[in-house]
Amino acid sequence: MERIYLIDEVPQAYRLIKIKGDGACLFNALSTALYGTDRHALPIRQAIVRHVVSNYENYGPSVSLPGILGEEPTSSQYSAYMCQPYVYGDFLEVIAASALFQVRMIVIRDGHVECNVGRMEWPPIVTQFSGDRGQGHFNLFWPSDTLFHHRALPYSNPPPRPSLAQLADQYVVEHRAHYIANEEEAEEARRRGEERSKEKSHACPESDVTFVVESNSQWTTVKKRGRPRSKKVGRPKVSGKTRAEQLREASKSYQKTHPETNRRAVSKYGKSNPDVHQRKAAKYAKSHPEVNQRAVAKYTQTHPDVHQRAAAKYTKSHPEVNQRAVVKYTQTHPDVHQRKAAKYAKTHPEVNQGAVARYTQAHPEVHRKSTSQYSATHPEVVKVIQDRHNFTKKFAYSKQLCTVSKLAAILNDRLQAEKIVKWVLQHRRDVVKKYLHGHEILRTKLTSRIEKLGALTGNNTLQDKLTALLGDLLHCKTQEPYLPGPDNFQVIPQPNVAGSKGDNDIFWPCNPEVCRLEDSVLQKLLAAFSYFLQLTPTKLFSSLLGKDASYMLHFKFLIGLKHHSPSLRTITRQLYGLNSVSRKIKLIDISLDNADLDKLKELGDPQNVKIVSFEVDESDTAVGGEDDIVDKFRSAFNVLSKRSLDTPKNECISCRRLMCLRDVTSVEKMRKPLNTEIWNRLQKFYKSKGITPSSFICHTCILKLRSNSMPSNCVLNDLYYTPVPDEINSLNQFEKMLIQRAKAFQVVSSMIPVGKKNIPNRQTIKKVKGRTFHLPLPLESTLKKLPNPEDPVNKDQEIFILVRSSPTKSKVMWQDLVDVNKIYRALAYLKNHNLHYANIVLPTNPVNLLDGLDTNIQYEVQEDQPQDTESNEGEEAMLTQVTEEEHSDYEQYTIYPLHEKRTNASTTALYQMLKVNAAPLDSRDNNIDVKCFPDLFVEGQFGQFHPRSVKLTSADFIKSLLSSKDPRFRLNQQSLFYLLNDANMRQLSAGVFYKLNVTNQKEKLTAKSYLDKISRDELEGDLQALFSRLRNTEQFWKKPRSDVVCMTKNYGPATWFLTISPSEWMWDDVGQYIKEVNGPHMVNMTTSELAALDPVSASRFIDNKFKAMLDFLTSPDAPLGEIVHYFWRREYQSRGLQHFHLMLWVKDAPILEKSTAEEVADFIRRYVTCAIPWSWKALTS
Repeated sequence: MERIYLIDEVPQAYRLIKIKGDGACLFNALSTALYGTDRHALPIRQAIVRHVVSNYENYGPSVSLPGILGEEPTSSQYSAYMCQPYVYGDFLEVIAASALFQVRMIVIRDGHVECNVGRMEWPPIVTQFSGDRGQGHFNLFWPSDTLFHHRALPYSNPPPRPSLAQLADQYVVEHRAHYIANEEEAEEARRRGEERSKEKSHACPESDVTFVVESNSQWTTVKKRGRPRSKKVGRPKVSGKTRAEQLREASKSYQKTHPETNRRAVSKYGKSNPDVHQRKAAKYAKSHPEVNQRAVAKYTQTHPDVHQRAAAKYTKSHPEVNQRAVVKYTQTHPDVHQRKAAKYAKTHPEVNQGAVARYTQAHPEVHRKSTSQYSATHPEVVKVIQDRHNFTKKFAYSKQLCTVSKLAAILNDRLQAEKIVKWVLQHRRDVVKKYLHGHEILRTKLTSRIEKLGALTGNNTLQDKLTALLGDLLHCKTQEPYLPGPDNFQVIPQPNVAGSKGDNDIFWPCNPEVCRLEDSVLQKLLAAFSYFLQLTPTKLFSSLLGKDASYMLHFKFLIGLKHHSPSLRTITRQLYGLNSVSRKIKLIDISLDNADLDKLKELGDPQNVKIVSFEVDESDTAVGGEDDIVDKFRSAFNVLSKRSLDTPKNECISCRRLMCLRDVTSVEKMRKPLNTEIWNRLQKFYKSKGITPSSFICHTCILKLRSNSMPSNCVLNDLYYTPVPDEINSLNQFEKMLIQRAKAFQVVSSMIPVGKKNIPNRQTIKKVKGRTFHLPLPLESTLKKLPNPEDPVNKDQEIFILVRSSPTKSKVMWQDLVDVNKIYRALAYLKNHNLHYANIVLPTNPVNLLDGLDTNIQYEVQEDQPQDTESNEGEEAMLTQVTEEEHSDYEQYTIYPLHEKRTNASTTALYQMLKVNAAPLDSRDNNIDVKCFPDLFVEGQFGQFHPRSVKLTSADFIKSLLSSKDPRFRLNQQSLFYLLNDANMRQLSAGVFYKLNVTNQKEKLTAKSYLDKISRDELEGDLQALFSRLRNTEQFWKKPRSDVVCMTKNYGPATWFLTISPSEWMWDDVGQYIKEVNGPHMVNMTTSELAALDPVSASRFIDNKFKAMLDFLTSPDAPLGEIVHYFWRREYQSRGLQHFHLMLWVKDAPILEKSTAEEVADFIRRYVTCAIPWSWKALTS
């Protein structure tokens, strides 16, 4: 496998050489790179170890060995550990190898260079490292075009490399004391070394090691052979026993003379093979139980602590055995148990107290009886306890007061800091605005000068060009630079001209002989102007603060030339001003970063901010500034903010309505958990549906559930609706109309704003007017008008038809695409899941038809082919196909596409929506809503008039749908208008029942009873009472109007008339709330679109803010005075969203034309102020 790496900025292909992972991978890789084989890994390891030991003062601080913590290992410890053949080599050995062999070691990890050690002129060795430091693995990367077998590497000072035999002998000599304990072991070690040497000689008899030696500045290759093969010489036989017998006898003899060695060997073997030792011990204990028991008894006597630990461990793992033994012993020795219990209670009072507390909770009557008896017999103790309790309460109260005072001080400091930071930021904004304005003025001046120069035509002198670029070339007395020497002042060739300021404003024109303005000056001036023009405000800011070299060059040139021209002096003055402003911005930023309190106080003092655009009356009766108002009514503002932020977004587990946090209770934090039959049914219901239940429950539902009665709006009361499937969700407006069994026809229009602005249709609020009709839609006849699925069509063609609505009076038609496949899939789903669609007859599924057709069959339609116009049960189809002749008649109409932009090529594919000429349905049909909205009631049941186990009124049913967590009922505006019409009809019916004095709606008013009422004049009266409950009618507002007139006559004129309007375009939280309650598909919509799409949620949000504002006005802090009476009205005008009008009566308020002008002025000055807010966020919040 080859990879390309950028080494020394040169891309090079490397192939990966796998290195054996035996712990010596680093040394195997070095051996392979240096000699082409890994057989020299051990000598290389030893050479590196000697190099590290010899330079241990440099390498020692980086050495870390396992088992040695908190101190630096010695060189002997490092040598003894690293000389082992299969010990892992780390990055320390990589660095040592680079210095020893004079190669550049490059380690690559995860595609990046992890380590690059050595000089650039040294040859590179590239390795791949995987894993973590201390336990990774090294592989070798070698250039693809290079062979490394017996490749010599050039060295400037090559170290002498001993032969393998010399290195092995040296290693044995150095570590003889470490590995050999006596002479027999030395002899055995020598013999094994000879055998290994023989095996290595046989394995590689002709192994040569190539070294490079420098001779006369040329590289010479020298070959050294290894140690000659040694001839094995055996020990002469002195006994006739076999070798195995001799070894056994020697072993027994050695064990007798060296028992400690045998014990160490056994102990070492037992540690390395614990399973063998355990098996042997278990076997012996089984065959010799008496020995085991004696040993246990003896060990227990000598080691009681071990016995206790073992007993405690067994008791912990077998509590039932311990409990039985304790119970048995307690029964036989009650006196011992009592003494132990008393002693334990003294030493562990907390355990005794816990037991007493648990017993008291379980037996409160015993505790009360004993307490009363003790109190009667020990009144002095009761008094002491009471005094102690009073003292504790008093101490806790004082401690609480101290804490409150500290918190108040901290809060005051925090408020002061917020006020300072607010004014500092305001100061910075105004300074930045001033800086941007100054930069714009500078650009304007420079641009106008360059344009004047470009407007010159014909032959112009240098003086003309300079005049066009700099204006009049005039010197001024106050602008002349200081010139030492009396002769330099004689530069005025003509009389002085006095300015408006007298002698201090003397100026004179330039003298060409003295000033000597040449062409080079013009070129530099143009370059300076061009440079300042191309600087953006940000770049200029950086140049001013950083003293950019280019900026300083051009600026110094302008400074040296400014005394020749008043215009140039104005430009330099502008640059000086920008420099001062930029330094002030930098000072503010540094003070904020460093939290320089003194400087921030100086910058944040409103008196020092000279850009405050309003004045505050400092008299005692004045309101004060914005900060004073916030400080004065801080508690009321906090309550207002808390109430406004508590929006209806918390789902109730029972009714699934979205409620405010103040109207719900956490299920987990209830003091008395629910455990009734209805509650358990509710939990099982959510588990069966696979729905994660909410963690809140509303206060209305919790009262019902505690009494084990079902709330009327609970989901168990047939108020759970199946999620809308994709087959229906994917339909557009016309496609949903074609699958409906009935439709509610209403006149819907968009509300035009007061300003008559042209707002897009998707951002306008809709309204309904006129009557509502429910007409049946001929579903079967319409299906027959659709393209016949049995007709041959192309397999790869999508079946789309173009549908147009009926033309309006203004000759406007709406058109959209209808996907026949989607309609078929939706109807097939409804046929299987909706009881109102169970008996419809569907044609063959077009999907199956397309799969069986040949791809060579083309789609052809005869233009003059007659269409099937057969009706179903005497009903006309909702669609009809437009012929070529009829299609030309519609060219005079304006066609608006609804959604899709696809067009059909054939005019025969155009279908026209027809008016449904059928008798309207009875609006009292119990299934009228589920027939009109199959996209909402997918299963065709649980509508408004569905018979439920617990009675649910129509008003509560509508509230449950519109405030539900499921947003489908809120986002379907046709359904909203349908529900509005239903509410209006119920309000009108209530007026009729009120007029007829019908107390029980189930009792029918017969003709006889009706005539009796007429004869007794019981029905005489004002028929306007019929509309008294119908909202927004004249009769509905009659009672509120009378109330206002009565309040005005009794309480006098209202003190304040207040209008509160929502600012949904500036309220960020409105859009966030609507997106949160409706899902992620509204993320990219604007606030206006969201309010138009979900007017219910927008109205609930605004109503919550209005109630919070009303509580703020009537709070004890009295921001507008102590309000004793108020009246408010909600209005929906052409603006769309609601606004509110309030009349407020304030206690002891002056009355116009009765109180003096001074009293009225003082009252207004106390509560009313006019100021521009320092930010829109402060205004909107």
